[in-house]
Amino acid sequence: MEKNNNEPKSKGTLFIVSTPIGNKKDITYRAAEVLQNVDIVVGEEIKETSRLLMNLTLSKPIELLNEHNEIDKVPELMNLLMQGKTLALVSDCGTPVFADPGYHLVRACLEKKINISVIPGVTSIMTALVRSGFSLKQFLFAGFLNRTSEEREDEILQLSKVRKTVVLMDTPYRLKVILEAFAKIIPDRKAYIGMNLTMPSETHHYGTFQELYMKLKGEKFKAEYVIVFEGSNYQNYDDRHKTSKFSFREHNRNDFNRNSAPRKKYSDNSYDDKQRKRYSDNILMLSHEKDFLIKILSKNLVKDILKTNLLVKIKI
Repeated sequence: MEKNNNEPKSKGTLFIVSTPIGNKKDITYRAAEVLQNVDIVVGEEIKETSRLLMNLTLSKPIELLNEHNEIDKVPELMNLLMQGKTLALVSDCGTPVFADPGYHLVRACLEKKINISVIPGVTSIMTALVRSGFSLKQFLFAGFLNRTSEEREDEILQLSKVRKTVVLMDTPYRLKVILEAFAKIIPDRKAYIGMNLTMPSETHHYGTFQELYMKLKGEKFKAEYVIVFEGSNYQNYDDRHKTSKFSFREHNRNDFNRNSAPRKKYSDNSYDDKQRKRYSDNILMLSHEKDFLIKILSKNLVKDILKTNLLVKIKI
């Protein structure tokens, strides 16, 4: 039977393959199998991609996709996928797309309904997080900070208010300026820096940002690193005042902190003095929980408290 050349070719598959972050033994069996069977390997740099394949005794055609050519390269790679080719996207280390090139390629594949298969593996982010000893109930990945000092400090100021554990990464030559900026803005915040993770030369550094800056500012670094730091000091504030929705009800029930400030007289008698004192104490405790405060207080009560000028003090 003659083959019909007019039949549409089946589309290829894009494999997103995680690779070791330092220790070459961390490659997974599945990743090695995929790299062996695909038509083309797409990497950031020829040198690193060739080294990866050499470690697996493989020889494959290599296409480059990096921050310099991603927009122009995606149509070319999409053409290969539409022709039925299988592509393995790798980064220099770790998981592609995650703080690495590949986002636009993934979006294009989704739009064209090209199959995408993710091959997971080791990541520096998770390695650092679980080694840090900080809470992992919730965490925020902040990526790479801005290169200009003013915008970088503004980003750090915003991150300093986050109550979750924060993890970020950057290039080795910017470690000193980053630590200096953190030491300037949140010097007493506890942090962890993991360097050369998974490698025999890996090192781990704990302390406040001020301590870490003083410790490392005189060193010369070529090591890859990840920084993890604790959420904002509202944690300590919570330990003292228990400022949660549940504890707010408990404070009301137990008349928490009723005598901590002198009693004031009010001209409006819609609430008695005891009620006013109880609510004003709780408002002062919950000044940083502005959204929650607005939900639980009636409009009349807010208007009434405005007359006491308490809200001016807490800047709601």
